[in-house]
Amino acid sequence: MMRRASLALLGLVMGCGQLPALPDEAAERLPTELEFNGLSLAVGFEGAGATVQPDAILAGTAVEAMFTVRAQDGLPLAGALIQFGVKTERWERVLDFPLGTSCTTDAQGECSTVLRSEGRAGAVQFEARVAGLESQWINLTVLPEAEQAQVLVEIEGLGSFDWQTGQGLDPLENDATRLVLDKNQIAGRTLSVRLLDTFGNALDGVPVQLEVLRPGAPPSGGADAGPSLDAGASVPYGSVAPDASPGDSGARADLGGALDAGSERDAGSERDAGDTGAARDAGDGDGGANKPLSLAPDKSPALLAAAGAEGCAGELLRGTEATANAAADGYTRFCVFPGELLGDFVVTIKPGALFLVDEKDRMSLRGETRAGAPSRVVYVDRGQTPEGEVPRLGCRPGSLSAVATFRAENDEGPVPNVRVRLEAEGGLDGLTSALEVSDAQGLVQVQAICPAQSLAGGRILADLAAVANDPAAAVAVQVRTDTVDE
Repeated sequence: MMRRASLALLGLVMGCGQLPALPDEAAERLPTELEFNGLSLAVGFEGAGATVQPDAILAGTAVEAMFTVRAQDGLPLAGALIQFGVKTERWERVLDFPLGTSCTTDAQGECSTVLRSEGRAGAVQFEARVAGLESQWINLTVLPEAEQAQVLVEIEGLGSFDWQTGQGLDPLENDATRLVLDKNQIAGRTLSVRLLDTFGNALDGVPVQLEVLRPGAPPSGGADAGPSLDAGASVPYGSVAPDASPGDSGARADLGGALDAGSERDAGSERDAGDTGAARDAGDGDGGANKPLSLAPDKSPALLAAAGAEGCAGELLRGTEATANAAADGYTRFCVFPGELLGDFVVTIKPGALFLVDEKDRMSLRGETRAGAPSRVVYVDRGQTPEGEVPRLGCRPGSLSAVATFRAENDEGPVPNVRVRLEAEGGLDGLTSALEVSDAQGLVQVQAICPAQSLAGGRILADLAAVANDPAAAVAVQVRTDTVDE
């Protein structure tokens, strides 16, 4: 009986075939490795899919971060959850996650997330973590977008002037913007340049170059902008002949600190990184056109310096050129001083390669240095008025009066290059000019436009245009039908 039961059991086992193996915990596939596959420019931006370096994410863009999870057998693992986070200084919002803060790997063990910049530049620690594994921290940097720049210029006594990439006008180059220096002033005028991107991030490290030129003269800096030194050519203030000694006491100096080699190349300069700007490379067989240029500050109506700890006060190294690199806040600060000469000048401002208007890469600020601040305008009697009588100009009806001459002056004497405002009153039909600039002797001249009838109470008034409520000088104008003194 027992033998028959055993044979039946054996037959049952053989008829069922091989039984399945029991579960083996050692064979369960678990995540053992999280691999960062890099960044690429996200969809929606020109050049999407291009590789982006972790330390070169541009402000205002978005990048896709790609990862792979592998199991203990080294093969990709599907279905693994990756979670993301970011950490910044003072928890500023530099990058965020428009698609969420997690993703699940596909059959190839891959998944990705998008990090978006809303404009703020800065450093970011990007965290990726998978349960059971140590978090992976990736250092990212969002950089300012220099292709869309703002150049903000602040000039003491004139105000603030802004320019943005694509703007078609130089905000400094107009008749109303003019920097006036007085020969006897002690402190210089502060001129600040701040460089930002369109999101307000500072563009630090960009070299800003200033130069004093004669009106209409080309700038001397840059490989393609050097002035011709042929006879009669316009050159910067203080330039001497090409064969002048580079060791001249007036040799120009880089007043804002030497640029590093990369900045020099970016600025379009052919000078060595250690060159202070005193000379350009000499050329063989070029007739001396590329020999060193020495700038003599005593031949310029304006001088430049990098601002010191006390601004524009105190002793500062001055010359006709100055260069400084933008600080962490985007600022460079300079000083403009009156030079030894009187007359007009132009200060050019080159903010790296950021500025471009009608193929010009420099902003242009017009200015003048005059003998000193005028204190008054006086009428100049040409000796035609008898002693004891009030000066009076004659005029025939419907014609112009005799010429009225006024002088802008201070206690030291006549002051040239002064704007004198002119006005008619008492029934005159007007003047030949409403505004004149004093000549080298401080003089301006004007004539009254007389009415067609007799007039006894007409007057020409003249005062300082830059001074509110300045007491006016005056001369009477008499219109008579009989013979008058002209």
